[in-house]
Amino acid sequence: MPCYGSQVYAATAKALVWAAQRTNDLDVLMASRPLITVTRNEMWHEAVTRARAEKITHFVFLDADTAPTDPEWLGDVLREMARVDATVLGVVVPLKGPGDLVNVAHDAPGDLWEVPRPNLSWADLGDRPPTWTSPDLLIGTGLLAVDLRKATTSWAPYIKFHVQDEVAGPCSGHPQVASVSEDWDFCRQVRKHGEQVYATTAIKVRHWGPACWESRP
Repeated sequence: MPCYGSQVYAATAKALVWAAQRTNDLDVLMASRPLITVTRNEMWHEAVTRARAEKITHFVFLDADTAPTDPEWLGDVLREMARVDATVLGVVVPLKGPGDLVNVAHDAPGDLWEVPRPNLSWADLGDRPPTWTSPDLLIGTGLLAVDLRKATTSWAPYIKFHVQDEVAGPCSGHPQVASVSEDWDFCRQVRKHGEQVYATTAIKVRHWGPACWESRP
């Protein structure tokens, strides 16, 4: 669990308790660093190391502000992965703030800074099955599972989480910083190694912040 300022929302902690009560061999790793990519890289390295030693089979990112609402959420994630034979499965999480947006987008060719890749909305997902993939899928890592039994011997050791930043033109007299998130960069790296990324709305979550944003039914 990557934390921000060593803070964990109570609902997320409760979700971890649910998972521990239902899973005999669950290991929970929590870490907090000033830069989220450092935390993700440390956790990923630890997971790959354990998988190589056959101590774990799956790795799940659960951000400290993301809380599954069903006590069976971890089993549901693993069952959904098995159902569609997914190595990488991300749960659709509502974005914080006004609007109807989620942590999913479609990639596009061209410059990372000049070509827009807007987040989709719940309405955009209306005609999709509960779990799907596409060659250009981008999804956040707020709740993301990886089957390391398949990935450790191929692409997983080569993954590095990093944020790409660029100082853009001034706005109201102040420089603006544009960034490409480590979430979407992770998806690009996975696809570059020939692996598909799946997204699912089958697991419902709440995204905590100044308010609470919930998955749509």
